[in-house]
Amino acid sequence: MTLPARRATGYETIVAYRLAIFDFDGTLADSYPWFTSVLDHMAVRHNFRSIDAEERESLRGASAR
Repeated sequence: MTLPARRATGYETIVAYRLAIFDFDGTLADSYPWFTSVLDHMAVRHNFRSIDAEERESLRGASAR
């Protein structure tokens, strides 16, 4: 992602950010509903087994370690 930044001269300069922010605990956004909505699609696409609703709920709050 590239965002314009203003310098003291009044000219714009482009700043390129080479980073990604991951928010796995829901501090910035509650992405869990989206995550569970794409599980079946990803299982088919990457040849994983599907996870049933009971297993999905057990993933909520699971440690990333």
